[in-house]
Parts: sequence; structure tokens; C-alpha cells
Amino acid sequence: MSKVKVLAGSFEPTDGIWYKETFRLWSRGTRASSWIPSVPNVQIPASHLQTFEIATEENVKRAAGTAGWAAIGLVALGPIGLLAGLILGGKGKDVTFIAEFRDGRKLLATVDSRTYTEILAAKGL
Repeated sequence: MSKVKVLAGSFEPTDGIWYKETFRLWSRGTRASSWIPSVPNVQIPASHLQTFEIATEENVKRAAGTAGWAAIGLVALGPIGLLAGLILGGKGKDVTFIAEFRDGRKLLATVDSRTYTEILAAKGL
């Protein structure tokens, strides 16, 4: 089980989970409080990924324009732009990615590099 830090998109911007080749996330407006433990209410298997790519300044701007994610640039990228493709983390590297699912929902999130590799393998990429 690995942490998925949701930054923007169709899901609540909080920590989700990657477990057994499935994203476990919160749909927007369903999480009552960060201090009340409960189970994420959306489960999406890797087989439902339509696109999955490392976030770069160019593809985040493209996603923001086509999906109406005006907040992505501000929330995830900050004022100096994106160096989010691979961000140096504590002991390893974190990877920020954009995922689009077959049902049209989108996700901008960060995971550790091991989890990113697991997602790629689960998707068959």
C-alpha cells in the first residue's frame, strides 16, 4: 500500500492510496474531516487508465486548458512553474503525474518513484 498525494482534478485534494493495482481516492466533497479516519470512497483499477504521464509544464497547461482545471497551475505548480516531473524527495524521488481515466475523470497527483513504476507495470506501459 502506497500513498497517493492528490493535488488537483476530479478528486478531493488529500492523500489517497495505491493498493493491489487500484487507486483508492476521495470523490470531491465527500471527505468530512481530515481528522476522522475513514475509507476512500472511489476505487479505480489501473486497467481503467486511459492516459498516464509524468507532469510537465506543457502537459499540465494543456490539461488545464482542455479540462477547465484553472487551479492546477496555482495549486500544484506555484508561481515559478513546474519542476514537478521528478521532484527530489527525502530518501528517493517523488513523481508527479497526470492520469485520465476512461470515464473522463482526471487526476494530478504525486507518488514515490517505486509506486510510479508499479502503476506503469499495472497499466502495462
